[in-house]
Amino acid sequence: MKVFLAGSAEFAIPSLRLLHNDRFIELVAIFSQPPRPRGRGQNVVPTPLAKEAGELGLPVIATENINQTKDLEYIEKSKPDVLIVVAFGQKISGKLLNIPKMGAVNLHASLLPLYRGPCPIQRAIMEGRDKTGVTTMLMDEGWDTGPILEQKVVKILDDDTGGTLHDRLAREGADLLLSTLKKMGAGKITPKPQDEKQASQAPKIGKEEIYLDWEEDAFTLDHKIKAFNPWPVARTLYQDEELRIWKGQPVKGKTIALPGEIIEARPGSCLKIQAGKNQLRILELQQQGRKRLPAGEFLKGYSLQVGKILGAERK
Repeated sequence: MKVFLAGSAEFAIPSLRLLHNDRFIELVAIFSQPPRPRGRGQNVVPTPLAKEAGELGLPVIATENINQTKDLEYIEKSKPDVLIVVAFGQKISGKLLNIPKMGAVNLHASLLPLYRGPCPIQRAIMEGRDKTGVTTMLMDEGWDTGPILEQKVVKILDDDTGGTLHDRLAREGADLLLSTLKKMGAGKITPKPQDEKQASQAPKIGKEEIYLDWEEDAFTLDHKIKAFNPWPVARTLYQDEELRIWKGQPVKGKTIALPGEIIEARPGSCLKIQAGKNQLRILELQQQGRKRLPAGEFLKGYSLQVGKILGAERK
């Protein structure tokens, strides 16, 4: 089966590796977003997928718009069976969708039609789901609206973060993608329309969302902390200084303290904050420009005063 793979983010790497190693698949080329400045030094680097493809010796085409004439002409000339799209970051035009013999297949990190959009992994954790999954679909011109080819349910573990769930879904998704392609090649798969009544959205994480709202239940706050680890990282303010919260633990209980009030801050031991309901024990946090530390170690070098309120209005 002759295929092109369009992808950019790390989520697509397990799929690339699996397809590259399978004799059933002929990877013609990899399309990816162009190199961009990244990190503190703002060095121009290729996307994670482009870097991996280059190391595997595969041809990489960096493109600002895969729908431009020269890319379309190249794809059409190559006469691919399938276009595979995984964490690419560009809209695929109807004209391009009609070029591959069997269409375009997208791997998405949710059980569609749940969590359509760019942040399905984080949204599933934020909402306290106990399961999610991966879906392969035959692409149409909508956003994650095409008919479903295959799905696999993946359990969300109690200690999962956005990072750990991302990695597990990427591996499971790669296996599902290869399964889908082989079934398509054998004519043993039938696309099924999505149930629009069950659809939900997973929009980008807004800047305001990363700041913890201490009026919320401690268990809700814990879901957000997990979802935003390792990116964009949950935050709060202490006397106008931003603190990044990497890990927490909700604790049931009632006090007369106000939401956001520091109710315990012992160096070498414990940091506990009152939430709108229950308390949140902070296990790992970070001061701007410093390394992340266990709360007990953090409090040895940074004083948090009991009774003070976290989350003051941001300027």
